[in-house]
Amino acid sequence: METRIVDQWRPAWGVRNDAVLAHLGVMDVDSLASARAVRQPVVTTADADEAFDGITYDKGAAVLGTIEHWIGEETFRHAIHDYLADNAFRSATAATLFATLDRASGKDVTQMAATYLDRPGVPEISAHLECDPGSRWHMELLQEPWRPLGSKVPEDEERTWVVPVCVLAQGEKKPICAELAHGAPSLVAGRKCPAWVHPNADASYYRFSMPEPELVKLTAARAQLEVPARLTMMSSAWSAVRSGKAKPGIMLKLLTAFDDETSRHGIEGVVSLLTVLDAELVEDDARAAFRRFALARLAKRKKEVGWLPKKEEAAASGDDAILRRGVLWAMGELAADDATLREADELAVRWLADPTSIDADTASVAVGLANRRAGAERLTKLLAMARDGKTREDRLLALRSIGGFDDPALLGRGLDALLTNDIRGSDVHYLIGAGYGRRASKHVTEAWVRLHWDDLRKKLPGALGVGLVAGAGAACTKTELEDATAFYTPRAAQIDGAQRLLDQELEEAALCVALRTRGAPLLTRDLLNGDKKPATK
Repeated sequence: METRIVDQWRPAWGVRNDAVLAHLGVMDVDSLASARAVRQPVVTTADADEAFDGITYDKGAAVLGTIEHWIGEETFRHAIHDYLADNAFRSATAATLFATLDRASGKDVTQMAATYLDRPGVPEISAHLECDPGSRWHMELLQEPWRPLGSKVPEDEERTWVVPVCVLAQGEKKPICAELAHGAPSLVAGRKCPAWVHPNADASYYRFSMPEPELVKLTAARAQLEVPARLTMMSSAWSAVRSGKAKPGIMLKLLTAFDDETSRHGIEGVVSLLTVLDAELVEDDARAAFRRFALARLAKRKKEVGWLPKKEEAAASGDDAILRRGVLWAMGELAADDATLREADELAVRWLADPTSIDADTASVAVGLANRRAGAERLTKLLAMARDGKTREDRLLALRSIGGFDDPALLGRGLDALLTNDIRGSDVHYLIGAGYGRRASKHVTEAWVRLHWDDLRKKLPGALGVGLVAGAGAACTKTELEDATAFYTPRAAQIDGAQRLLDQELEEAALCVALRTRGAPLLTRDLLNGDKKPATK
């Protein structure tokens, strides 16, 4: 309801697209063997704490959105009105809600919702277009659980859904829909063979896969698609790489095709994909080539947004400020662009002298990027700002920015400050989180956490130390994973609520190992081969 109301109130904010990004993100967690169902018994305090997460909020909202797409927005709205009116001033259950939706739509919403809410997992719809000599076309749709390489989800575990699938085809006035029930295939068809088809233009809660030539055609037609359809296309292409159904090189083609993307959410998607490629698949031999590839994707964006807000920027949306942060960060972090890092350093010097002299959004990027090649004097000034800054925002920005040092010794000295009385326990995670957020600093940060575990636990007693086990997620080789498992497992057992987070982090690390083992050599080859060719766009 939040998304619907805010979208009507301020459509320029694009909150529906934000919601799509959120549910595409939570799919990664939902597909883990350690994932929980949306509906589960709450017996202990830990059970309750675990329920305040993306599975409850983002997946829950996405399932409601999928139901809305299935039965129609107007039918859904009237049903919700009846539900609220019939149950005013009394308690109600989910069964009451779904029964109301059943009556309003004439569909079995109760059964459909149960397949999503009572077990974890993400359906994947495989789709393949075929055209007959008479130019008619059909597409067979099959569902299976989406499983990334290295998945520990048992193959025989019951994971099927009632999936309402709507296929948008070029030349059709509206999507053609079918209901896939508990693993049974279905078929959609049309009269004129289309140049492209999109198996999830409404951004319902499922992923899709299709043969690479069809995905390339769909990518070429991106300008004819709404933003949610472009986002699901990007996400599903990456999920196909992660499951082993597509080679990593498809991402280089897709990202290049998005060079003319105009929406803020689409550009954010490009930055996100570049970031995960950098973290999980780019080997040292190909890093220079990847940086040039990232620079080619982002340089034009940087020129458009600049470092400082423009007078003509539309205050109604805030898209320019959000894009500025993402694009500039990627130019410095992923492309390692010398000009961007030099400009960031100049802005950081000004900010340290007077934080009010720099736009806050600009400073949030510049101050961290500026430390990649900075020395001890910069660290001293940041520590002083983290301790004595006039506002909490300035103090926290200084603290987070210490995670931007590439020099391991300087980063270690900055982390040491967390054990002093100058930094409150509630602020420790700002610097540790920033260190984990960068490929170049995450292993230094994780090693420091291990070395100072006992001191950190004194500063973060009880459940305050839950987040410390997140360091296990820094592993992405077999040796790193074994070491992380041995270190964190006995320690998580001593912290209430830490076990689920540790299980998730270790599982995600194992998936990173599997993906890197298979995909990194392939991407390295494609990057090095592509680097020999003249850059496009």
